Amino acid sequence: SHRGLVHMHFSAVFLPHLFRLFHGLASVVIPLRCAACDAVLEWQEGEWCGPCAFSLRRNLTQAQHRFAGRLDNVRCWSWWVPGEEGGERQAVHRLKYGGRANLGRALGKAMAEEAPIERWSTPEKWAVVPIPLHRRRQRQRGYNQSGLLTEGWCSVTGMVPMQLLVRTRHRSSLTRLGRRDRLQSLANTYRFDASLTWSPEDWDGIILMDDVVTTGATLEAAWTALRKAWNGPIDFVTLLDAAP
Repeated sequence: SHRGLVHMHFSAVFLPHLFRLFHGLASVVIPLRCAACDAVLEWQEGEWCGPCAFSLRRNLTQAQHRFAGRLDNVRCWSWWVPGEEGGERQAVHRLKYGGRANLGRALGKAMAEEAPIERWSTPEKWAVVPIPLHRRRQRQRGYNQSGLLTEGWCSVTGMVPMQLLVRTRHRSSLTRLGRRDRLQSLANTYRFDASLTWSPEDWDGIILMDDVVTTGATLEAAWTALRKAWNGPIDFVTLLDAAP
């Protein structure tokens, strides 16, 4: 009908201009800034600017050696390593403490688009398990950043997000601790959620998803909890490998 054609024409021609206008007005009041460099974003940009999308430092080596001799059947993949400008660390900080939930999903999607997807030839039979936060920390933060990365990752890869782990204890930051102290501090921190209906035969593997790997102690503690219910492959995927 004529009315329908008018509506379609309006949507195609005027709505993009309205979006630009609203974005411009919002940018004057509360400008959305790039998560990595703080540049004010243009309306068509997402959570980080075009130059940062190109220049953030990709990881060319992986961290299997960090777990050699202790964990069986493990592969690791991290998207970023820290660059000289510090944009990678700033983006992670914004994800964890900046209240930008959309950033987590966007990073998960972008990470998946550059991942070596050939590693997982049957993605629909891989479960992706985010490292859980304690309920107190999640209430404070408003979300689990690893859960948001998982959402974005699975929306691209077709893998299945699953909350198989529970964090049983709340602890202060482990930033200043070395590997041995971290492992001791994290002992029995995670447990497999026995209340779930879990059929191991339905899956080819599990991916543990976290935002940062440094010493690997958190991933190792979560791996130990999963091993009580799963004997197959467990891969580690993280946004940033922060080890020096």
